[in-house]
Amino acid sequence: MNAHFQDWMNRFCQKNHNWLIAFARRRLRRSAEAEDAVQQAYEQAWKWICKSRSLPRHDLGWFLTVLVRVVAHMNRNEDSIALGELEPASHGPAPDAPTLEREIDAAIHEALQTVREEDRVIFHLRLDGMSYTAIAHTTGRSAGAARIAFWRVKRTLRERLAHLAPAI
Repeated sequence: MNAHFQDWMNRFCQKNHNWLIAFARRRLRRSAEAEDAVQQAYEQAWKWICKSRSLPRHDLGWFLTVLVRVVAHMNRNEDSIALGELEPASHGPAPDAPTLEREIDAAIHEALQTVREEDRVIFHLRLDGMSYTAIAHTTGRSAGAARIAFWRVKRTLRERLAHLAPAI
């Protein structure tokens, strides 16, 4: 494989690894698997680079899309494990949390699955404290487009979760 691609991948990993681990940890039901998720995303990214023989234009945004898909796959697989085998969640309610809290968390998760994946990534990046300018640089969109995407996700959540308003 071309040394140029290997150098790019090494620089990308060194620059972003800790942040990517933290990103995955916040989204996985089993935070101990964050390293595995990032490694799987690295592997998928490397395969894509080798196959396409090119580098992505917006490397972090592109890689986050790969990582979000890996995390989603890992969480879907987690659903098949018996509840008693799960570790405490790093996000969302604990299994012994009040029923209402679990219902709200499930409703939020379900509502987020209805928005475009690109918008969902922008939403998560903004919730993680990233500025619109940084999101624009990461995703290859303008800061205004990132703002609009974030607003669309908020509107969707507001509409889909309106029935929970009296309970919150």
